[in-house]
This record gives sequence, C-alpha cells and structure tokens, in this order.
Amino acid sequence: AASGCSYTPGSSIARNTCRNDWHYDLDLRISQELPFLGRATKFVNDRIELFMDFDNFLNFIDSNANILRSRGGFQGLVDVADGDVDDQGRYIITGFNPDDRNNISFSSSTWRIQLGARYEF
Repeated sequence: AASGCSYTPGSSIARNTCRNDWHYDLDLRISQELPFLGRATKFVNDRIELFMDFDNFLNFIDSNANILRSRGGFQGLVDVADGDVDDQGRYIITGFNPDDRNNISFSSSTWRIQLGARYEF
C-alpha cells in the first residue's frame, strides 16, 4: 500500500509500522541596516532596515522538496473503513481502503517571499 502498511485482513499490525513521510523545513532571512536621513542632517541617529524573508526555502529551490504529507489530514483521524451493527449485534465492516494515501498540506508545502522595511529612530 502507499502508506507503507501491508494489507493484513483479520489481524493487527505491529506498532510503528505505518509512518508519515519526513518533512524538513528551512526558512531564510536576509536583512541589511542602512543609515537614513538623520546622519546627513545631524538631528537624529536613525536608520532603515531592509529585509527579505523566505518561507519554505527548500521548496523554492526544488518544487518536489519539503512537501508536507500527512495521513488523514490534521484532524487526527484516518478514514479506513465504515462500520455498522446488524440486528444480531455483529459488527459489519465495509468500504475498507488499504491504499489510503497521504494528503498534502498546501499551506505548509508552498514557498513564500516577504519583502519589508523597518525604520528606527
């Protein structure tokens, strides 16, 4: 199966058999402080900081890197089968899906760049 879990009908699987994929995160910030008009006018010792933030820099370099995949989303639940009880009190299990795949979290798997400036006086 895609999850790394083999199909084992009627039995339990060993602990820690199924795992989520590894996820690496690297954010990067580049900043530079520069003197501003106060130095030229001698009134205020002020400066400006220019910065650029990269969120998910690994995905910026390679679009296949640093993609967050998780089983069952982020609710902590995995929908593997549907269950019901018949008239005699027996469990009826239907809709079992052994190939339940990892879901991609798009907000955590895309890169972003933020540019900014900060004025200090």
